[in-house]
Amino acid sequence: MPELDRIPPQSKDELKVDREASIQVLRTERLDEETVEYHEAFEASQGLVEDLLELTDDLRNLEVLSSGDLAERKYFKPFRYIAGPPISEDDLKMLAGLESVSFRHLKRDAEARNHIVALVRDNHDRSRFPWLYPDAEPDECEKRAAVLATATMMAAAATAEQRKSKQAKKQDAFCKKLIEVGYTQVKLPSPISRREELPGHGEFCRGKSIRSDQDGGHADIIVRRWDGLVVPIECTASSTELNSKKRIIEKSITRARGWRRVLGAGTAPAVMLAGAYSMDELDQVQSAGIGLWWFHNPKRAFEFLGQGKRRAARDRLTARLDG
Repeated sequence: MPELDRIPPQSKDELKVDREASIQVLRTERLDEETVEYHEAFEASQGLVEDLLELTDDLRNLEVLSSGDLAERKYFKPFRYIAGPPISEDDLKMLAGLESVSFRHLKRDAEARNHIVALVRDNHDRSRFPWLYPDAEPDECEKRAAVLATATMMAAAATAEQRKSKQAKKQDAFCKKLIEVGYTQVKLPSPISRREELPGHGEFCRGKSIRSDQDGGHADIIVRRWDGLVVPIECTASSTELNSKKRIIEKSITRARGWRRVLGAGTAPAVMLAGAYSMDELDQVQSAGIGLWWFHNPKRAFEFLGQGKRRAARDRLTARLDG
């Protein structure tokens, strides 16, 4: 078994430096990158809304979508935003009582298209599209306001999705680096309820539940060091210090305690952070015996995960020679 089953904590000074650097990365992403992404999404969304209004006679003839145009990607997304509030694909499937709202399904199911069109028509946003109640032709000011408002909502949602995608890409990059330093990625069944079901030495897996009865929880990455130490990692991003309390205190610490109870000794939980966190909450994490690592500076993570590799190789060589 490994000699150390707790990740060395950062000093106060190290923590302050990484915390400020993480916040600065967040500022750069929000003020520089996302501003460009938002405006690009807005322009694209504006065109989609204008196309939908042109096809449907300013939404006064939504039934035209039933002929098959609803199954076209460029119409389906702005169509969902006609409702007030807008309806997600998952919500649309649930509200319409359908098994699927995929484009393939809608193309071959005319009844489903009719049902969805009626549902959205009856729940359109009267504030953005006042001319639909009662049915009338919109003036140019009403139409322009509706296009801008709807495009703004679509662009905001697209930017939020891009933000999630960036976080997923950070996890992908971390896992790619694990492979580069010698780890092997494996696929395992879920949930994992005992140590025997974990990755082998020098292996890792992604997105598994570590659970026994009601204890434990989801781990984004589970690494098994070459010396046998198990390192379940919670990857989290926070846009504000207020939001970080829920993500760090109520989620990560609770899960880490559950992982230890399920897996026992030789388990060193860690959280991989991006975004803004308060010093008090970071201190609480380290006080709970949980390692703190940062996406913007993963050096400490790989230094820790690289331990035991030489010793494991030496032990394997000795075992072969003795055999």
